[in-house]
Amino acid sequence: MDGQPQEWTAAPKRIDGPLGKAITVSGADIPLGDIGNFSRGDQVSYGGFIRIEDKQVKGVNGSVIAKMDPANGFRGWDLYLQGGQPGAHVIDTWDASATKVITPKALTPGTWHHVMVVFDGTQAGHQAMTIYVDGKRAGGGPDPNTVGGTLETAVPLRIGSREGGQSKLNGNVALQDFRFYRKKLTDAEISHLANNKMISVWAALPENERTKEQNTALFEHYITVVDAPSLELLREKDSLKTEETALRGRGSASLVFEEKKGQEPFAHILERGAYSAPGEKVFPDTPAMLPPMPEGAPKNRLGLTQWLNDPKNPLPARVTMNRLWANFFGVGIVESAGDFGIMGARPSHPKLLDWLACRVPLQRLGLPPHGENHRHLPRLPPVRCHQSGETREGFFQRPGLPRPAPAARCRADPRPLAGRFRNALGLRSAVRP
Repeated sequence: MDGQPQEWTAAPKRIDGPLGKAITVSGADIPLGDIGNFSRGDQVSYGGFIRIEDKQVKGVNGSVIAKMDPANGFRGWDLYLQGGQPGAHVIDTWDASATKVITPKALTPGTWHHVMVVFDGTQAGHQAMTIYVDGKRAGGGPDPNTVGGTLETAVPLRIGSREGGQSKLNGNVALQDFRFYRKKLTDAEISHLANNKMISVWAALPENERTKEQNTALFEHYITVVDAPSLELLREKDSLKTEETALRGRGSASLVFEEKKGQEPFAHILERGAYSAPGEKVFPDTPAMLPPMPEGAPKNRLGLTQWLNDPKNPLPARVTMNRLWANFFGVGIVESAGDFGIMGARPSHPKLLDWLACRVPLQRLGLPPHGENHRHLPRLPPVRCHQSGETREGFFQRPGLPRPAPAARCRADPRPLAGRFRNALGLRSAVRP
């Protein structure tokens, strides 16, 4: 327990194991005392070597070792066999606040297997528990996966059953070298526990009598413990991993969408706007009243960007001039400067907006070095006339035309103003979002 050997007085049946004599836990009920408690926020690892003698492992069920109180909603934890498949429970109240993990495959009869359970209370329920068999993650999703807030119980830790003799292990099952750590063991540490104890046993076998898994474990032991060039490469790998972790720690995660491959994106026209009533299937395209997408442009965000920057597209110039007009005079020719769609306002003077947009070729919309700046735009006649107060007869008498005073009729927007201050102080970043 906690990395230290513990001894108790008991007389269970024993068989030969990889590390000497192992106890037979099936049919037993051996209390070990009030040890092994942990809370929801703790990190613990527990497990050992298990051997099932029964050829029909599907009939082997019960707790190998457990600290669990069936009278109190099965609160506690255990290492369990269900049809010969190793598993574990961590429970507050079954099954409303509990986590259970069972491996997909049963243990091979007549073979020693190392089974280790890792519980990480800092994670959400579906990520909190992992089970390893022979040093490798065994898979198997938790069900249920809600864990719970209180896991401690006063009942003793027991071998072979839960408190009160419940879930007593049947069949013929042996346990050896059970360990309980108050920390989250890494994959490498678990692999070391699983394999290193067996290395001498496997190495003593003739090569033609070893299994493929045993030969693989011997090779991994050689390159990770014995071979000097491999050890040097592993140290270099660890150094690079540490550097990578430091680099990643300085940044932040960003969610990125990926286009679905092998299928053209589509959507359904929703009948009366109801998501439960999909209608005709439609595919990405531009509105018929506007120019089509450039030839060869993909029907995705890249193609949309190419279309927006196409010189044939009238939208960027119209939006730019309307925003410029709104910045100068407080209100745009289209009052809803952020909405040129069917829900937006109609232009008060469509021909004026058309005329201004035609004076702004696409290459003038960018900033250096990609295009010219906007300094020429205020010199256009309608803007200059409107600013200075010089009017042609009847020009400002048209209904709905906003006629501001020569001075600014609105305060400067704080964001551009802050940008000007940063630029003047030399604090403006050269990288644009």
